Amino acid sequence: MKKQPGDEEYEPLTERLAGMLRARGQGRSYKYIGLVYGVQPATIQAYLREARKLLGVTTTEDAIAEAVRLGIINLAVPGWTLPHWMVDPDKEREDP
Repeated sequence: MKKQPGDEEYEPLTERLAGMLRARGQGRSYKYIGLVYGVQPATIQAYLREARKLLGVTTTEDAIAEAVRLGIINLAVPGWTLPHWMVDPDKEREDP
């Protein structure tokens, strides 16, 4: 039997999927999230498609809202901060 919201052990998203969804909810780009997880932006999009499927919604925005509603993610939790040269590799790295 499939676990449902309200079940004690219900956890439809892995920690990785939840982190990616939270990052999108905080306005992070696919490129930025990909840098954090070490994957291509297209892979992030595929992960978020899986999150939408698991949450039973059609848009990433709906998935974010549903994950917040279920208490899976909290958008108030600070995300990651990467050095600018990791986010935009075309900029030159500034060494201290």
